[in-house]
Amino acid sequence: MAYYRNLQETSWSLGRQVVYQIEGSKKGTWYHRIKREVGTGYYSKSLKTTDRSLAISKAFEEYKMLLVAEASSAQYGYTGFVSLFEKFIKGNEWSLSRKRTILKTYNTYLKPFFAGYQIHNINNIVFTQWLHWRLTYWQSKLDNGEKMPVHYKLNPAKSSVSLERSVLVQFLSWCAKWQYLRSVPILDTIDKKNKLVRRYCTFKKKNRAMSMSRGNEIKSRLRKYAFETNGKGKGNDKRHRYTRMRLYFFIMISYHTVLRPTTELTRMSWSNVKMKQSKRYPDLYFAYIKHQWGKEQANNDNRERTAVSTYEGARIITEWRKIQQEEFGLGKDSDLVFPNLDGSVVDTRRLGILFRSLLIKWCLRNEDGYDITMYSFRHTKIRQLIIDGKKMGAVAEQSNSSLRTISETYFSPLFEDGDLDRYANQFKGEALWDDDKWEGVSGDIERLGFKVELNKANKR
Repeated sequence: MAYYRNLQETSWSLGRQVVYQIEGSKKGTWYHRIKREVGTGYYSKSLKTTDRSLAISKAFEEYKMLLVAEASSAQYGYTGFVSLFEKFIKGNEWSLSRKRTILKTYNTYLKPFFAGYQIHNINNIVFTQWLHWRLTYWQSKLDNGEKMPVHYKLNPAKSSVSLERSVLVQFLSWCAKWQYLRSVPILDTIDKKNKLVRRYCTFKKKNRAMSMSRGNEIKSRLRKYAFETNGKGKGNDKRHRYTRMRLYFFIMISYHTVLRPTTELTRMSWSNVKMKQSKRYPDLYFAYIKHQWGKEQANNDNRERTAVSTYEGARIITEWRKIQQEEFGLGKDSDLVFPNLDGSVVDTRRLGILFRSLLIKWCLRNEDGYDITMYSFRHTKIRQLIIDGKKMGAVAEQSNSSLRTISETYFSPLFEDGDLDRYANQFKGEALWDDDKWEGVSGDIERLGFKVELNKANKR
């Protein structure tokens, strides 16, 4: 025992725990050691203090946590959140996008809070504490005067916090599978019933189309941004020029084909794109696109996804492939339509972050209280197809959506937009009356007590 100094048993441990100092230590730091009952050997650790009374207090807290771990049949000391989470990441095969999501969630929102925790100490009370910390994360940084990234949101989206909770639950389920935990703790769901979520989170609004004027302004600015030249320097090197151009063509091709700005575009190769000559206008061509990426794959539907571009879309697709071949050595049939320069699949979140930062810079991020995203161009085009009188079934097939989705998401909001003349025009003769029939109908409308709003130019 010459190695130890001031060795003593703790009164509460029935001989299982001792605190001590090390002989010859200049600092005089206190340590403790506990005999394991789950597993073999001892658990020892520095108490990181030279004060005896504080060391005794810390030793007591450590002993309580060990008892909690043993009650869960876990071997205390091997159940730290950080060490197990790193095993969790390395011990599973992830897709590239899923691994990025988990690592970002872990490094930003889980590790800073749970780093000092043993996993068996995580319960719904601790989760509620984390939830409050998470929901005020960016506000705290802002209050501390820290530099904020472009993508931060003071009030996180409910969907973002739900994703982070799912990562935590997946990790705890993995711990239970490998018997680090006896069972997975039940954690509150992220929904409107939760007071913290109601207070701090933003909730996703229905997807909205942009006004034509806003859409045209953004398209004009994007094209100028894509082809601008800054002379020599970082902004005009090959990588940056390609990134700017890819964003512009990605959004424009999504708009003219109503393909979703997700894997429907990022996984599409040039071999999927065919050009067809128009029968009505022989001088014009349109793109005919078939591939199996996108929503069908998630739904286990093997039917090929088919999309037809506008004539303008065919011109834009042709322009993009020409630029790829002439400037960047891409554009072969086997190449993706929107790859990284090394040929790999682009992460759409990176495109989204770049697009959002540009809209913020241009003060075009919001319209009528709704955020504009890459999806907004698809919504705008679909609504325009409906306004132009295209059949609902054709629009549903082209956009790879159900008739119900088209009705609820794109058709019904025309009421809200106040564009009732165009909405009524969809019914052709059923909703439009000849002038000589108007008088009798208007009389009935007024007699029955309907509120009538007439255009000033057409009051009768």
